[in-house]
Amino acid sequence: MAEAEQHIPEEEEEDPEDPQDVLKEKCGELPDCVKLKELFDECEEAVESGEKTTDCSRQLIDFLGCVDKCVARNILSKLK
Repeated sequence: MAEAEQHIPEEEEEDPEDPQDVLKEKCGELPDCVKLKELFDECEEAVESGEKTTDCSRQLIDFLGCVDKCVARNILSKLK
């Protein structure tokens, strides 16, 4: 009779954290970017409540631009 094969579970490797995602989160917390995010949130609230009938794409673009500029300035130092 053949011996039953024992299955040894392999440890799952965790994917390393993406430095760009980490930077996006940190950059989004910078005072300049926080102000732009607040303007976007205020605009969204105004649209949802019916006070404003336009969209908030300009505010969103401003916020994302702030985050992207910060990430671009810092990403190379985080790469190996």
